[in-house]
Amino acid sequence: MSKRDFYPMFMAAWETLLKKETILKAFEATGLSPLNPEVILKRFNQPAQSGYSSDSDSSALSASDWRKTERLLRQVAEQDYHGGAKFWSLRKVKEARDCQLQQGLEEEQLQHQRAEAACLREVKKQEKLQAAQKKRAARAAAQIIRQEEKARKAAD
Repeated sequence: MSKRDFYPMFMAAWETLLKKETILKAFEATGLSPLNPEVILKRFNQPAQSGYSSDSDSSALSASDWRKTERLLRQVAEQDYHGGAKFWSLRKVKEARDCQLQQGLEEEQLQHQRAEAACLREVKKQEKLQAAQKKRAARAAAQIIRQEEKARKAAD
């Protein structure tokens, strides 16, 4: 298609689609004129489609972890994100949440392993102390026996 062919086709489409009635219907359908935010909110309040959960926990970011989720979204969605306004798809939000959940599970598992290692260290420490006490008791008993033998030899 050449530039010469493009303009007449463009103008025909422009004149067909950009009519006052079409524009007013589009504004009404989106709730812009007359102002009706419920039009858009209804779309978000409908049950989730394409396999995504409709629970309020999974459809909105909580205030407590929105920064973590945004950071994860940037890691999952785009490595070359340079700031500015960005709208994330439900799939990317789900991937970020899954990643966040996985990181939480890994952190929990690491803490559990650390706690087990600390418990094992404590058990080994107690065993070592008990072994040292047994050695001291054996040495003390041996010393008493030697002293008794010395006393018997001295008495003979």
